[in-house]
Amino acid sequence: MKMRCATRHYAADRRSARIRKNYPEANIGLQLGRTFSAAQSKEEGMSDPSAPRVVVTPCHGVVVNPALAREEAAWIGIFPGESELLVEHVRLATKLAVALSAYWVPTGGATRIGTTLSEAESAVNLARAEGWLGESGPRTIIENHARDSLGNLALASAEVRRNTGQYPCEMTVVGYRFKRHRFEAHARDLGFTCRFHYIGVNDPRADILPDSLMGEYLKSRDLREDPLLRGSKWRAQRNARNPYAQVLPDYAAVDPVLGAFLEYVFEGGPPAPPPNW
Repeated sequence: MKMRCATRHYAADRRSARIRKNYPEANIGLQLGRTFSAAQSKEEGMSDPSAPRVVVTPCHGVVVNPALAREEAAWIGIFPGESELLVEHVRLATKLAVALSAYWVPTGGATRIGTTLSEAESAVNLARAEGWLGESGPRTIIENHARDSLGNLALASAEVRRNTGQYPCEMTVVGYRFKRHRFEAHARDLGFTCRFHYIGVNDPRADILPDSLMGEYLKSRDLREDPLLRGSKWRAQRNARNPYAQVLPDYAAVDPVLGAFLEYVFEGGPPAPPPNW
């Protein structure tokens, strides 16, 4: 078992070097090789060689005109100057998924008034319009219900389990540089035992970044008191981002432990341990 896992870690290190060479724009914030383990050992978390690898894109806003995705007018719910940055998240994530023989998992629900299109579905439409999907593109699993960054990770992993029958053995998240520490904290707090990596690609423009960093600091402080964001403040935020009253899929039918844990985290259910993900 340990020899097989050591071989997989060596292969992952070689993939990391390949990515750094082929995708130099990912070098800033690239955290490949960082592993978080809660109740399980690293070896146990990586023990199944058939488990899927995934590249996750936490989506922001909805692009309603993917042919013009680099223009702000094509989006609903983004900040000024954000359109080209978000296109780059999708571009790099799809390319990495191909390079790693991984699933691409865009994640984000129907959060915006004015369209019932989910953030994740709109990212897929963008990737298709750019020619990043198709025969030469990655296999894709769409997560349509997340309404915050914690949900991006938890529900992406849940959807992988629902679609493949297994939890990921390795997850790489592609997003903003300034959010790296938040996502790493989420991975720990959710009890992920898979290899977890974060690639920070870019940041909001200079006049917006200070407010973004302040918001990130305040959220990181809240995470120390409420690691799974179960408090009323965060429930209210998720409800405000759910204008069409979406409900989660029946994950208990997929894995009873998963269903109970997601009910505890997102729906105020009784305390429940995380699955072995």
